[in-house]
Amino acid sequence: MKLRIRDLAEQQGYSIRKLSTTTGLALYHCVRYWHSYISRPDPDVLKKLAQILAVNDWRTLILDEE
Repeated sequence: MKLRIRDLAEQQGYSIRKLSTTTGLALYHCVRYWHSYISRPDPDVLKKLAQILAVNDWRTLILDEE
């Protein structure tokens, strides 16, 4: 599964560490979402990331589902 987290975060000046601090998520989780190393993303995590990245619908963070 490919996520848009990295692209959106970098456009807004976020690093993985800054995204972790801002969202309150563990750095380990941010790394996994940042690099799309996750097979089933948690909707609650995606909602939190969408809020920080100013995305209206958290489902748009998912590029494709395989």
